[in-house]
Amino acid sequence: MTWSQEGVVANTFPVASLKNLWRLWCYFTFPFLVFLRRRRYANVVAWQQFYGLNFAFFSRLFHARKTCNLLIMTFIYIPRGGAIGRIYHSYMKYIVTSRYIDKLVCFSRKEIDYYCDLFGLPADKFAFTHLGIDSCRAVKTEKGDYIFSTGRSNRDYDFLVQSLKGSGERLLIACDGYHTDDTEGVTVDRHSFGEKMRRQMAGCFCVVVPLKNPQVSAGQLVILQAMELGKPVVATASDGVSDYIEEGKTGFIVEKSKAGIVQAIDRLRRDDKLYTAMSKYAVKRFQEGYSTKAMGERIGAVVNEVVKHNN
Repeated sequence: MTWSQEGVVANTFPVASLKNLWRLWCYFTFPFLVFLRRRRYANVVAWQQFYGLNFAFFSRLFHARKTCNLLIMTFIYIPRGGAIGRIYHSYMKYIVTSRYIDKLVCFSRKEIDYYCDLFGLPADKFAFTHLGIDSCRAVKTEKGDYIFSTGRSNRDYDFLVQSLKGSGERLLIACDGYHTDDTEGVTVDRHSFGEKMRRQMAGCFCVVVPLKNPQVSAGQLVILQAMELGKPVVATASDGVSDYIEEGKTGFIVEKSKAGIVQAIDRLRRDDKLYTAMSKYAVKRFQEGYSTKAMGERIGAVVNEVVKHNN
């Protein structure tokens, strides 16, 4: 196969107040342009899920002839409340139950069962693969003293702040969408992205991933970044983390409670031998199977499976 790459950056815009409008504009206009020239492609792999979902949306809306195989990466559905939530659910169900999508790729196994029940889809509509990321190993690492947390999707930072309140721990949260009143020991950096965020992670003691909805896949990217940097991870239990954290070897999956968070961190503080073993094993596991190349090979296998099935 010969592959080409097309895309548009939807998550940055020079006028901050218009960033969300720009994102929505890209989510619909770019897929529509791809839809108009769909006959050029035999296979379409959508890394950004809404580019692929809306490609399928336009295909179904206009009753277009199916001309290509469509694979949608990183499928995540987060329910919303109220009338908007009902409309959003209908919109998503209209798309994912269409014949235009061949595979929805998820980065955790358990959420596939959840989506099958939610949308009435057969399991073979989905494919599971582990996430892979580009290396950031060039960042200098050191065993710092502060706790680090980052990411936007499905995070419960209020819970994390309250859990560590009074513990004596210093917490650094890197998230542009989180705001909190001044709390002793807590720093929120709303301008931490890319290289700056990786340096902050590289200098922390451990990484905590507090997740809000246990049925929604989130946190895998941060977990892998922490693994590569040799940082043990403490994550609240969810369907999305059990495929990435090896309990007691690369981190801890804990109940969503103050005791769960504090006890896991305290165990790492008290046991230097355990901390060192986790750090070394996390780096080893990352190098063995969580690179972008390894993920590309897995996605390539899914594409080949779709092509073979449809031919």
